[in-house]
Amino acid sequence: MTKNLGVVGVVTLAVVGTAVLALSLAPAVKASGTHNGSPAPTMAQPNVSIEAASTKHVLINTVSDNGSSGGAALNPGFNTIDTTTVVCPATAKNGCTVGIESMIQVNGATGAGNAWAICPAVDGTYMNPPCPFQSNVPFDGSWLVGNGRSSYPVAIGTHTVTMQVYVSASAGLYNWEVDYRTYKP
Repeated sequence: MTKNLGVVGVVTLAVVGTAVLALSLAPAVKASGTHNGSPAPTMAQPNVSIEAASTKHVLINTVSDNGSSGGAALNPGFNTIDTTTVVCPATAKNGCTVGIESMIQVNGATGAGNAWAICPAVDGTYMNPPCPFQSNVPFDGSWLVGNGRSSYPVAIGTHTVTMQVYVSASAGLYNWEVDYRTYKP
């Protein structure tokens, strides 16, 4: 039995077909994007094999650091505000995961559109997610607080972890807190 769909039926099929095609391609397009507009890190990713993310991890160590920088200058680009070392012990046969929780307060932009991001790195490689933008630094005298969580797999050994703040134009750094955590599967 053959049915005539008519103009409405053909248009409906075309719209639905286009939507299905777009949705099926969306993950591939996003995966090849530019980090959702964040500053694109150019450092290489390490070749480290660790347990799957769904594997239960045990906290080995926590290092906390904080400061009140009173408006210390943040120059355009990447600014290191803190550095520490973490150790992944030999008992962690498949490596470790370094996790960071951070809070950073900024102020003092000289104009609108001064984007900023929190960018932690391990051994010179940005952690995941790499440098997500927080917002624009306020230029009206108010303060803005940004928070971030990042993690990254590391091999057995000692690693240098840096906390950086990216600004697209000059700004001021005020209160901040960073908690560095090392986990093993």
